[in-house]
Amino acid sequence: MFEPAPMTGGMPAGLPPQFVAPAAPQANATALMALLMNNPQIVQAMQAAPFSPTPQGVAINLPNQAPMSIPLNAVMNTIAQLAQASTRELSALPGESEQDIPDYLLAGDGSFIVDPADPQQRAALALHWLRADAEAQRHGSPQAFGSGGTGFDEAEAWAREAGFDD
Repeated sequence: MFEPAPMTGGMPAGLPPQFVAPAAPQANATALMALLMNNPQIVQAMQAAPFSPTPQGVAINLPNQAPMSIPLNAVMNTIAQLAQASTRELSALPGESEQDIPDYLLAGDGSFIVDPADPQQRAALALHWLRADAEAQRHGSPQAFGSGGTGFDEAEAWAREAGFDD
């Protein structure tokens, strides 16, 4: 059975001194997610993966060590673990109250576009809005989506197609 390496200060024990980070405040999962999502090697590997029969790894170049590659699936597992931790951290913050209903869940008439109790539906809708925003920015106009730029017509059509609307 695989046993993970012992950790000291967030780093595997036994690393040569040049690879051990100096004591610093513990980084939170959300900050680490931002670091990973802005890493050009990770972004490049993720963008290339859908078009490659064998996804490339993420190139790592450390001083005084031969270059290495971390398989993309290992990086994605790390991102998934950090995403779960970040979700827990953000849910615990003030202002992330369960009483508040985020606008992205609501249609123009105040009704829910998806079931707010279903995390998969909320995630699908958030992804929809993010993709619609990226598409609007690519075309240079947020007005391209929905009536008056609200995105309501787009959300309504999406909800119907996805089976969320009666």
